Amino acid sequence: MLFRLPIAVLAGGLAGALAISPAVAGSTLDAVKQRGFLQCGVTEIGVGLSHVNEAGDWTGFFTDYCRAVAAATLGNTEAVDLGFE
Repeated sequence: MLFRLPIAVLAGGLAGALAISPAVAGSTLDAVKQRGFLQCGVTEIGVGLSHVNEAGDWTGFFTDYCRAVAAATLGNTEAVDLGFE
């Protein structure tokens, strides 16, 4: 049951992303490209999903997903700002 919530959140996010108009999506992509990095809000959910390892690096599914999007949009897996405020 614990793992169903993140899956539901991802499915809801995907459905929402598909509903965004192309004009809004285009302006967001332009802003990310102009900024030069992708901002992803992650929090320490747990090992496997997202957490900070002993070296101080973010690891897990959500952080890997963010890096994959950065690679697809900016061509650089390290062009990410992980964390939350």
